[in-house]
Amino acid sequence: MSGFHRGAYRLPFSGTIPRHEPFSLDEFAERKSRRVLRLKKGDLVWLLDSTGVYRKCICLGFNQKRRLRFQATAEVVPGREPSPLLLALPPIRDAGFETLLRQTSEIGIEKVQCIRTRFSRTPKPAGETKISRWNRLLLSSALQSGRSRPVALDVNPITLPELLERETERTVVVLDSTGSPFSDSTEFRQNLSFPLLVLLGPEGGWSDEEREFFKKRNLFLFSLGDTTLKTDTAAVSSCFFLLRILNS
Repeated sequence: MSGFHRGAYRLPFSGTIPRHEPFSLDEFAERKSRRVLRLKKGDLVWLLDSTGVYRKCICLGFNQKRRLRFQATAEVVPGREPSPLLLALPPIRDAGFETLLRQTSEIGIEKVQCIRTRFSRTPKPAGETKISRWNRLLLSSALQSGRSRPVALDVNPITLPELLERETERTVVVLDSTGSPFSDSTEFRQNLSFPLLVLLGPEGGWSDEEREFFKKRNLFLFSLGDTTLKTDTAAVSSCFFLLRILNS
């Protein structure tokens, strides 16, 4: 078993890759292999199957139906598992949200969950076309980073009590501009552990009622410092910072 070489092609495969017979890709991977990667006979590609393993395959060229055919080799590389970090935040505008999805996927978190807060905006429900595009973006980012699976995404906002009732096993970190800087809390850094839930408020901040809710649950508020950041920037920065602490 060896690692990926620089510039290695990577594509998803739905299901388990056949070991002893040629096979074709699904519509999404077929389209990318032809229009983006422009694969041809003899090219090598790593396919990610449903078990989270990348297998090196060789392109055999087109069959009679003009579909690319592939043959698996014996060489495999396990995908990098995402860190058990759930990022919960209110809905934000599409451009910032797509940047957030791409970068948190590259960092390697487990899930993004939308929440409903006092000052969060109420966007129109995301349609199937938009959700499909976001999931393709997450899959592409996971492949680029060699992850075993893409970030899970739930864009249906839930309330804070609903979220905390569901995620009882996670260590909770609340990001807020009024909180203490991470660097000032040695005790917090020592007690930080996986699995992790990161709560990020809207650009208008948490309400007094929400801060009181956190206080009653003995959740401490922390900040990234004095700099004012956009929601997507704050989300990516906090995830990166926390994972760096936990993985070091």
